[in-house]
Amino acid sequence: MLDSGITPGNNFYLVGITKQNYVLADPDAVKCPYSYSASSPMVIVVENPDERQAAIIEATNKIRRTMRAQMQKREEEIEARQDKSEQEKQKLMAELDELRANSYKLISSMAEVFPPWANGT
Repeated sequence: MLDSGITPGNNFYLVGITKQNYVLADPDAVKCPYSYSASSPMVIVVENPDERQAAIIEATNKIRRTMRAQMQKREEEIEARQDKSEQEKQKLMAELDELRANSYKLISSMAEVFPPWANGT
């Protein structure tokens, strides 16, 4: 209830706000000056500390679950890349081994067709 001496445009301060089992959501609300306005109602938010703590715990747990799921997904993506990279590495090594074997065969067959004494050296 406002003092009858407060008129629109005048500033006032709150002395205190109480409600059983509740606290101000913003404790600084009692430190701020307010301007009286008949067209703009004043809203004071209060909360139950136990309910607030339970909501914080619930939100924290939800965030943790979400972050764990994101981390698990990311780890799986990294492992898949590593597996793919390892598979690609093995494939490239097999291709390199095949290329070496083919090169040795080609060198051997060329040595038979073109012996060193045939080019005049």
